[in-house]
Amino acid sequence: MLKNKWTYIVFVLLLSGIVFYGLFWNKPHRKIENFETTQVNAVSIARLFEEDEQTANKKYLNKPLTVEGEVKDISYNDDGKQVILLQGETTLLGVQCTLIDSNEHVHVGDKVTISGFCSGYTLVVVLSQCKFLNQL
Repeated sequence: MLKNKWTYIVFVLLLSGIVFYGLFWNKPHRKIENFETTQVNAVSIARLFEEDEQTANKKYLNKPLTVEGEVKDISYNDDGKQVILLQGETTLLGVQCTLIDSNEHVHVGDKVTISGFCSGYTLVVVLSQCKFLNQL
């Protein structure tokens, strides 16, 4: 009798794990193209996060944004993804955008528009899953 009870418990746990994997772990990635975005300026959003991170998180965290600003730096992360840093109000502030697809036509000093999801604030505002929209 006790052996049947444990077999049943193991079966239920295994089935629950499979359902969890199917519903939560294996869901498709969000695509910025499928969302209506909030327009912001790189200088103003970086300033807001610097002055009051808690308020800025309530307003922007995990939200789709379209950010306009001047390119301060271009680099690549460990995954080979292009990372564009938009200039903030000072040299320490800015918006870091990790692009889904690289854009080789953008250069430091260009004014650009980029859409992505706000992932929070470290030393800069971080946008992930970004798409390059245009150069101004």
